[in-house]
Amino acid sequence: MRLFVAVRFADPVKDAILERARIVREHATKGTFTTPENYHLTLAFLGETAFADLTALKIVLASVRVVPFDFTLSGILRFERADDAVVSLRGEGGSALTDLAAGIRAVLEGEGFPCDPKPFVPHLTIARGCDATALGLAAAAALPPITTRVEGFSLMSSDREFGALVYRPLCTFPDRS
Repeated sequence: MRLFVAVRFADPVKDAILERARIVREHATKGTFTTPENYHLTLAFLGETAFADLTALKIVLASVRVVPFDFTLSGILRFERADDAVVSLRGEGGSALTDLAAGIRAVLEGEGFPCDPKPFVPHLTIARGCDATALGLAAAAALPPITTRVEGFSLMSSDREFGALVYRPLCTFPDRS
């Protein structure tokens, strides 16, 4: 199973993200746009992981202490590719966010679960293969920042169903049940 660790968002935050994605879409001739139910902030990407490791992963992740913090999405990041781009909202959470991502990666790797080695760049992808104009990106970036409180994270699975990516939370930390 393909796994990652992420911050998920409440519906009002997803609605505000979707408003920005709609503006970008209006100024693009192509692109695959993330569905609102898949909006998330990746903290660590594990990739293909054996189902048998799921219990151990849950135990390891339960050891991560979360200090609640405010997280803000503002501005646009455009990761260039050959003839298009990945369009994302820039994420800002200060040292609390970078400490959380680093702490999660450290405990996972310390227990033998390697993470993607790319540097942590907080962002929320809204479109892949997107050719949105500079005007559209600027219009989306001009909207007020979106701020929310982060109090935990989830272990997520990524599956392709009927050609579409579907992200599902497997468990959330800290466990408040």
